[in-house]
Amino acid sequence: MQLIIYGNGTYEEEKALVDVSTGKVLLQGDWYHDKIDSQIEGYLKALKSYDLYTEDVPTQWIDPSDSLFNKLKFYEGDDEDFS
Repeated sequence: MQLIIYGNGTYEEEKALVDVSTGKVLLQGDWYHDKIDSQIEGYLKALKSYDLYTEDVPTQWIDPSDSLFNKLKFYEGDDEDFS
């Protein structure tokens, strides 16, 4: 297991915890709707408590130019046209 937190570089409140060794998205959401920071923190704390994963988990911010951005279905911006 090799974990990383991907953050949406265009909408900072959105994140995903991914196991890059399998490509599996373990948790995903935003701060407002899902309190994703707390969910990720709790998940990692449980893994560390049971010695299942003890490494530090880095955060990498990605933008729409990264292929993972669309795979994670990150929010790119406002869809409304105010003109």
